[in-house]
Amino acid sequence: VSVQPFDMVKTRNQLNRSLIPTSLFKSFAEVYYEGGLLRFYRGLLPELVGFIPKTNAQYLSYEYSRRYLSKTIGNNGESNALICAMSGYIAGYATAFTVTPSQIIKVRLQS
Repeated sequence: VSVQPFDMVKTRNQLNRSLIPTSLFKSFAEVYYEGGLLRFYRGLLPELVGFIPKTNAQYLSYEYSRRYLSKTIGNNGESNALICAMSGYIAGYATAFTVTPSQIIKVRLQS
């Protein structure tokens, strides 16, 4: 919640199509003049709603893939660094797949 205003300004600057970059202070002022303090928190709800499925997908996919890989290619069902790295890689895909829809909604609300 405390970094949401910075995320709002970052998103606005990334979507800025002019060739002249705006300063951080000017960006904060523009957002404030558009809608006051509440404007900085536009897009917070999709971020919070997307956090729960993202975290669940990350931990579940990591644990299931680590267990599966440990049984199939592990040494007596034990994990090693390679299995943990591969499980993290798989968990990253699951997390990205889960969080992308809420991020798209958030960016559209912030633009």
